[in-house]
Amino acid sequence: MLVADVRTYVRSLCDEADVSYLTPDELTVMLQVAYNQFRRLVMKYDTSFYELTMDFTAPNSQNLSLNGTLLGAAAPAATRLEKIVRIMVLDAFPNGTPTSILPPAVSIEDLLNKRAAYGLVSWFLQNQILRFSAICSVPIQVQYVAQPNVDWSAGTYIDDLGEFHDIIALLAINKFKIKDVSQNLLQSQELSDRIQDLKRYLSDGRNGQASDYVTSTDTGYDSWFM
Repeated sequence: MLVADVRTYVRSLCDEADVSYLTPDELTVMLQVAYNQFRRLVMKYDTSFYELTMDFTAPNSQNLSLNGTLLGAAAPAATRLEKIVRIMVLDAFPNGTPTSILPPAVSIEDLLNKRAAYGLVSWFLQNQILRFSAICSVPIQVQYVAQPNVDWSAGTYIDDLGEFHDIIALLAINKFKIKDVSQNLLQSQELSDRIQDLKRYLSDGRNGQASDYVTSTDTGYDSWFM
């Protein structure tokens, strides 16, 4: 489905002839909020779906500013960072191959503790700056989820989950129900059923029969030592 299709579906579900009661601008905002909810549902079961990557040359520092590349007003809207999934060590820059994972810290204090306890190079994102527990002297790849960048006022592409874009419309209708102070049990049941369909699809995986196999990833710390 395209944006125009989702907008049309929302209008049909609203069954509201008075367009002034749900203006085009209000519908756009509702769809923005609904799409954020939809993305969170997807990422709960498959974070890789919206993942992007950006490679950086070796910082040779304990700090790497992401301002202008992944964060900040100058960062491209299509690739602006929402959440870091993992940071990989590369064997070269550019066009390097990931070789290991840098472990994340949950706070600045944890960052320092990891360095003191294990001698590991860990990372923590503080505002727009990646902080490292020691000098990071290798190129890295940031694997991350970008912020949504869909124009909900136009008839454009959304993402590759077109089969489930009716969920976005059903989530938007929930916002309309708040405005309309109404309930529709059939719509609520349809939303619940479609979310279950989405969960099954994502849980089965998009990579052939990969979900039929069990793979051990217990290889110790996937990180590099100083």
